[in-house]
Amino acid sequence: MSQLDVKRWMLFESYNRKVLGIKSIDDESFENLKEAKGNPSNYSNEPPNFIILCNESYCRKVGYVPVHAQDSQIQTQTSDRVAR
Repeated sequence: MSQLDVKRWMLFESYNRKVLGIKSIDDESFENLKEAKGNPSNYSNEPPNFIILCNESYCRKVGYVPVHAQDSQIQTQTSDRVAR
């Protein structure tokens, strides 16, 4: 997992916790994720919803737009519904 993937995961997890009230990982793992430098051996067991929502083909089919790419209210509403 690259450092960019780790940052995206952190953004995804932070957004879901604050806005949707969803936790994909426990609090200790969340704190470790904040300090991650992108070492794939440390984070090889990502939560299943993160893996699914990082699949571009799946995202296009269900209308999910990652948090970092959302630019309209419709995209946010649809993506929040998919994430839930």
